[in-house]
Order: sequence, then structure tokens, then C-alpha cells
Amino acid sequence: MRRPEAGRWVAAAIGLIVYLGCARALSAAGVDTWTIVRSTAYWTLALVLPGWLVFRTAVGPSVSWLAEACLGACTGLGLELLFWMLFSLAGQQQLVRYWPLLTLLVLVRAPWRTRLRQKPTGRMPLPWLIALAAAALVLVRVEFLRFLNFYGTPYEGRSMYPDMQWHMGLAAEATRSFPLMIPQAITAGDLRYHWFVDAHVAIESLTTGTSVQLILAQLYLLPLALLIVGMSAVLAHVLSGRAWAGGLAGVLACATTTPTLWPNVYQSLSAYIAASPTQLFALPLTFFTIVTITLLLRRTQPWSRASAGYWLIFALSAFAICGAKASAPPTLLGGALTALAAAIVMRRWPLARVAAVIAVVMGIVTIIAVKFVSGGDSASGVQFLAALSRSQLYDVLIGYPEGYSDKTLVIPGLFNPWVLTGVIVFEFWRLAGLLATGFVFCRVLRRKPEAWLIAGCAAAAIMGFLLVRQPGLSELYFIRGLAPLGGVMVAWLLAAHLPAPKGDGRAARFVAPLVWVIMLLIGAVVAVRMVNLNGVPPPDTVEGMHEVIRQALLITVGGSPRSRRSPRSHPGPADAPNRTPPGCPSRSRPRPWPGCWPVPCWPHR
Repeated sequence: MRRPEAGRWVAAAIGLIVYLGCARALSAAGVDTWTIVRSTAYWTLALVLPGWLVFRTAVGPSVSWLAEACLGACTGLGLELLFWMLFSLAGQQQLVRYWPLLTLLVLVRAPWRTRLRQKPTGRMPLPWLIALAAAALVLVRVEFLRFLNFYGTPYEGRSMYPDMQWHMGLAAEATRSFPLMIPQAITAGDLRYHWFVDAHVAIESLTTGTSVQLILAQLYLLPLALLIVGMSAVLAHVLSGRAWAGGLAGVLACATTTPTLWPNVYQSLSAYIAASPTQLFALPLTFFTIVTITLLLRRTQPWSRASAGYWLIFALSAFAICGAKASAPPTLLGGALTALAAAIVMRRWPLARVAAVIAVVMGIVTIIAVKFVSGGDSASGVQFLAALSRSQLYDVLIGYPEGYSDKTLVIPGLFNPWVLTGVIVFEFWRLAGLLATGFVFCRVLRRKPEAWLIAGCAAAAIMGFLLVRQPGLSELYFIRGLAPLGGVMVAWLLAAHLPAPKGDGRAARFVAPLVWVIMLLIGAVVAVRMVNLNGVPPPDTVEGMHEVIRQALLITVGGSPRSRRSPRSHPGPADAPNRTPPGCPSRSRPRPWPGCWPVPCWPHR
């Protein structure tokens, strides 16, 4: 049955509500309306639309309009980097603003124009669109309080997270040179760092005229965060063929934290680390690459002329992920190799040849990334569970720095009964999201190479986290970079075991009420947590509990709690060194405790 016209308008209205929520958050953080309009036009006309033209021409219609928009945005991110490099080699970076006009060439051929007029093959059910929008608005609210409103615009004199200044320098460098130099030390030679997000910021600045400082301080965050949610939904929809599974995966992807039962081991493994632009830029492109690999693995004739567009989009996704984040190419390589091994074990030789080519491409991308555009691996080494040594409890049980050495293959004291119990019990919960990909061993999924692809990516991420030791705790990005993947696998497993619906999503109606209950609980927890972030002390009386509930309700509906500080009351650079957020140990301590600051205490470049 075709969706009524009213349903289409309701779906468009839901998207408009999410956009207005983002615009309201930016406006409340100090961004003027004209800047928001320019940024909206940039993402719509210079990324999503030209990317959609290329993706639709190469691959054809996707599973929903949401998928069309998200896949178009990811394609646009890859294309703008490619054209920026070409224009930069000619010394004409300012011409990059005109690259979307080149995509109009797809209108030349009549078969391509016909493909553009086709409609998506499915749609997202309206209840799941509403749930997805509600979860996205909760995410926007959290990011507003954690980052946008906390730091404000770069012109208000507030202290800024140090890594953001590094990225601002790189983005400014990308507006005028290629290959990039280190702006803080021009005599150090070419930059060896995953700088693609800085090039993206430079392109937006050259296109809209907005300063790179304002883009990195405010504008870059929300579009990429919502793209992570959208690509999670798209990946689950593509894998399962069920639209409601995509909605469920998108809702699960909005979780902004993971269980933190082991006391202060390290900060939460959230995918939305606003102070790490590379993390937010790499995750949707990682899922984009997984989608393109999945489409190739499912092609019945992968070497035919009709499949050339699929290979083209896969090559573009591999190029975009190469310099997005140092931890991304190795995890994708692990997934590609696992899919290849599964195809060989199952003796599916045509599929194995496709998987072999994909694995070779990802291997080349990983080598190039390590050689030229990786970074953050300074002083890295191998040590099992090195991240555990950053915990306050580890210091109490084992001692820091007494008795600690970063030269051993296993952290000292791991086999202490209390430490070992904590690792066995609590680390399971911390890694539960990625461990959910172990559902690949179920009978329904274990014959699917794309399931092994996802499980291999998760295994590579977990191994990177467990084995790599990096002074800045950058090993956390192996699992932060794939955090929503467990939700995707859970949604796919549910879709695989539920009976086939007569109409899209009808057999899974029992899931929707459960999701709404979970969403209400998450909203309540987020609201109470935001009250705590705004300086309300923990209640010790019934009246105190009532006050926390009142403040939480005000935050949930968008009000301003009485205890919230005015944006103008933030200390400026002069007194920033003495600033300590409520509930955190003093900065005079010899070693900061991760998890205390509104953004990570450790470098996240």
C-alpha cells in the first residue's frame, strides 16, 4: 500500500523539527542566524545534493529517503576532499566552492537522468521516524550542554579545549596549502596526521566565508553527530532489509555513553566526543565504507559493467576513510580479512574473489594511512589493558607511579584478585556493545559474509583497544570509532528472527512500545545527569530529590534551571588555568582523573 500524501508531509515535518532543534541549540550557544543559514546551505547544496547525484547515478535508488540523504552526505564528503586536493595542487583552493557544479554532468546522459527519477525501494515507518527524531533531539540537547554552550563561540573569551586550537591551525593551513605543513612548527616539514576533517572545515570556510574558528567551535558538531545516527540506521536497514530495524539501530546509536560500572577506569566510550573532530568525522565514513562493501558482497555479478558504479563508490569511501582517523583503516581491514576468511571456509569462491579484492584495497589504504596520514601514535607501544592503568581505583590497589612500568607486555598488578575481578566483571559491560557482534555465530547470520565483516571490524577494534598503549589514551578510539555497531547487529538479529511482515514493520510492533519506554528512561537519566552537570548537589533529603526532579523537568522541556550559569559568566583565558568543574579534583594534583571533565582530560587528536 502506498503511503498517503499526509504521511509524506509528516515525515518532512519531523525532519524539520530536528533541524529547528539544531538551529535553536546553535543560536542559544551564540551563533547568529545568518551563519546558521550559510552552514545549512553548504550542507544541503554543496554536500548532500551533489553527493546524492553521484551516488544515485552510480548505485541506483537506496532503501529510503533517509538513506539517500545520509549516503549522499558521505559521498559528498569524499568528493569534496578529492576536488579540494585537485584544486590545491593547482594552487587554487578558493575554486573548491564550485565543485558541486561538476556533478551536474550526470544530467547529460538520459539513462542517468532516468535513474535519478526513481524512488527509493522502501521507506522508514512513521513511528520509527518519530522515535529516531526524539532520540536525535536528546542527543542534540546533550551535545549542547556538554560542548556548544560550555565553550561558546571563539569570540567570547572562554577557555577552549587545547586540541581544538590545534585543529583550528590545521584547518587554516588547509585553506592555503597542500600538502599540509604543521602551522605551529613550519620547519618540521609535512604534516603526518589524520587531517581530513580539517580539510573539510577548510572547504566549508572557503565556501561559506565562515571562519574556521567558528566552524570548529560550533558548526561542525551537530551535522556529523546526526550523520552518525543516520548511517547507523542506514546500515541496519541495508543489512536486514527491514526498515524498522534501521529505526531501532538509529535509536540505539543515540546513546551518548556506555556503562561505567568500574569506578573511573577511563571516560565513557561514547561515539560523540565533541572535542575530537576526527572521531566524529571518521565514524559515519566508516559505516559508509561498510555499506559499500556490503553492497559489493551481495552483488550476483560483481564484475559486470552494471557493478562498476558500486566499485567506484567503494573506492571513494576507502579514499575518504584513509585520512579520517588513524584507528579506522585497521578496523576495516580486520573486517575485510574476516569476510575473506569466512568466504574461503564456506567455499564460496566467486564471493571469495570479491572479498580478496576488497581486502587488498583496504590493506593498501591502511599502509598509505600509516605512512602518510596517520597520527597520534607517538610513543605508542604494546601493553595488554594499558588503559586500565589510568583508573583511580588502579592507583589505590596497585599504586601510581610506584610499581608501574609501561615496558611490560601486561600492566603490572593485573592478576591482583581485586583488579582481575573488576576486569572480568566490568570490562564485559564496557565492551558489551561491540561484543554484541558475536551474534554472528547464530545460525541465521553465520552464512552471511557481511555479518563476518562486521564481527571482524569489532574484533579488530577490541584487539586494538586491549593491546595498544598510547600516552594520550588514543587506544580508546578503536572502540569509540565503532560504538554503535553493536546496536546495528542487535537490530539485524531481531529482524532476522521475527517473521516476515505483510507490510513493512507490522510484525515488529511489539518492539516500538519497548523503545518508547527505553527512550523515556534515557531522557529522565539524561535530564538528571544534566542537572548534576549544572552544579546541583546530590540530594540527601526528600526535598532535595524533589528539587532535582524539578530541575530535570525544566531541562527536559528546554527551560533554564536556576543553578545554571549564564554563558557570560564563564571565566576567560586569564583565569582559565584555575578553573575546575564541580566535582573534579583540583588541577594541582599530579595526575588528572579521566571522566571528571566535561570533555576528556587526555589529548584526543
